[in-house]
Amino acid sequence: FFFVMSRHPEVKWAERNDVLLVTIVCPDAENPVITLEVSKLGFSGTSGGVKYEFDLELNGEIDVEGSTKSVTPRQCELKIKKKEEGYWNKMWKTKTRPNYLAVDWSKWVDEDEVDENEDLGGFGGMEGMGGMGGMGG
Repeated sequence: FFFVMSRHPEVKWAERNDVLLVTIVCPDAENPVITLEVSKLGFSGTSGGVKYEFDLELNGEIDVEGSTKSVTPRQCELKIKKKEEGYWNKMWKTKTRPNYLAVDWSKWVDEDEVDENEDLGGFGGMEGMGGMGGMGG
């Protein structure tokens, strides 16, 4: 069984001072298993007869009990609580980024733009985008 090839699912991530926001894209995953350890994240599941999995050593320690997950037919979303607050700047511990890992720009916020009251459950409207008007003349 060591010769069975598995693939990596697409994994997107973003971070805040206190949490990592991770999305594992594996549509219609059968029996997805998400493993959280103090400094490791793992996933395995089957989609379309293909086994997807990864084990990722994290760049810091996490609070396993304080972390949450949501599994939908399309993806698994994780809100991983950091053991200590502070930006890690990268999620992985190795020198090079694993090729299946990508920044989730839709959830990314720069450290100096953090809104403490942000609702991470959904996406807000586009307030402030209307009424650009002409440049006058």
